[in-house]
Amino acid sequence: MLFEMGSTRTRCAFETSAADLGMGSTYLANSHFGVKETVKDSMRVFSAMYDVIVYRGMEHQQLLDMARDCSIPLINGFTSYEHPTQMLADFMTLEEIWGRNGFKNRTFCFCGSGINGVATSYAVTCALLGMNFRFVGPADSHMTPDELRMVQDLYRRYSPNNTLEIT
Repeated sequence: MLFEMGSTRTRCAFETSAADLGMGSTYLANSHFGVKETVKDSMRVFSAMYDVIVYRGMEHQQLLDMARDCSIPLINGFTSYEHPTQMLADFMTLEEIWGRNGFKNRTFCFCGSGINGVATSYAVTCALLGMNFRFVGPADSHMTPDELRMVQDLYRRYSPNNTLEIT
């Protein structure tokens, strides 16, 4: 687990999951990653030492750079662009409540800031699952124009009968 940005819940979730699967885990924070050792060299070494890497950091480009030089699975534990592991956890919980086919035409509402990629991640997930999405947040924290276009494209492609509303 390479965390450039801390999160107690995310760290505990991955450590517990690794232990449940009979795996060990290493937690790196405040390391020399990308400073004294290059990203490319670190990914080469990590790929030889580990079976999977979880990365949590603000810069999505850092994750993309790591993926280019990594030969093992690389899990996005959060970047400012998206938070896919949060989506998996949240929608797996909803699946427990609604069942496997219970997402269609439901409405999911997110209230908060759209700056950190979480709102966009919820919107993407809802579009892919055939759900309506409502985002309520301060006007200065809405999705970027590029994020909004991407989500609208996903709705047109996968959920043309569902709606996306931002206010």
